[in-house]
Amino acid sequence: MPVYFSKVVTGSKGVYLPFLSLHVSGVSLWAYLMSTTVFCVVLIAPILGALSDYLALRKFFFSFFTVLGGTTTIGFYISYPGKIWFTAALVFISYLSFLLAEVFYNSFLPAIVPKDSQDLVSGIGYSWGYLGGALLLGLYLILLSLFNRKIVFSEYRILRVCLASAGLWWLLFALPALKLLPRDSLSSSAEKCELTFSMLCFPFGRIMKLRIAMLFLLAFFFYNNGIQTVITMASIYGSHYLRLQLSNILLALLVSQIVGFPGALVFAKASKQYGTKNMLIFSLIIWCLIVCYAYFMNRSYEFFILAAIVGFVIGGSQALSRSFYSKIIPLDMSSQYFGFYAIGGKLSSLLGPFVFGLIFDITHNFRYAVVSTLAFFVIGLLFLVKVPYNQSKQTA
Repeated sequence: MPVYFSKVVTGSKGVYLPFLSLHVSGVSLWAYLMSTTVFCVVLIAPILGALSDYLALRKFFFSFFTVLGGTTTIGFYISYPGKIWFTAALVFISYLSFLLAEVFYNSFLPAIVPKDSQDLVSGIGYSWGYLGGALLLGLYLILLSLFNRKIVFSEYRILRVCLASAGLWWLLFALPALKLLPRDSLSSSAEKCELTFSMLCFPFGRIMKLRIAMLFLLAFFFYNNGIQTVITMASIYGSHYLRLQLSNILLALLVSQIVGFPGALVFAKASKQYGTKNMLIFSLIIWCLIVCYAYFMNRSYEFFILAAIVGFVIGGSQALSRSFYSKIIPLDMSSQYFGFYAIGGKLSSLLGPFVFGLIFDITHNFRYAVVSTLAFFVIGLLFLVKVPYNQSKQTA
């Protein structure tokens, strides 16, 4: 989607933003759109998380945002070239829904899995997600190869079919979770009334008291800046800087998805022997090396090497981040605490791509934009080292 939006929907001329009196490229507009969406998630995720815990609405919110996100993703079929703001609106709603559904999806982990199994189950969840992504990307590559010479006709219909089918895929494979995940029990009405008032001003005071969670969220905020920037901007980097064709970018993403399957499992199993924190530190060291490698690469085959390394480490770092956090938060407040996890993770999704887009607009140099992500990984690593390793789950 980033390549289609920045090169086809927006076009080479970019777009003028009258409210900012600024003309921006499709690359920067995509980065700003991602940042705006994440900013909205940061504002509402903790409130929805608190409502979820106190009113037993976790499964309702998860179902609602899953259906909304899948439906709007199907709408990409009518995101024709030149329909910039319509497509931007679809991107905003679908991405917003995905991020919010993910908050409640993550909060189910400590509720349905014993503490000593959370690393493994979290890793398995990510590994199967990467396997499913690899299968879908493989189908896309087959379609694009079959319609290779007709891809520009009918206003990029085959690309729009691929984008819309992701929504159908999302809804189809969400059905087991929508049906089988348990509903929370509702608290007493008196307790509900009391907590409903306090939850709107929640949690910043409460999360500050849980030092280990706050320290981890600071670390996660910074290093996830780098991870999310790689996720959202890698395809644009390959397309605009390395001049890769869309089919080659999809192939590289397929490689990343395939490698992500064993990668998440390897990190999850290794955490039992070496510890979750140590494996997270190891993954961040690899991320620093990835950024350095990306800065110096200038050949197309190097993009595939990069994709393989990223695929191997990304699932492990994400899965262990989620499971480590789930062990140190109160079980009965998991949704609201994962709302803050969304802030730590998704606010970083705002800052990283924004800095990437800003540096590119100022310097017009992709390498300078890429190297900016290194600072996020280093700062995150420094905070993570200070998180108490042997401390068990606390109460807020």
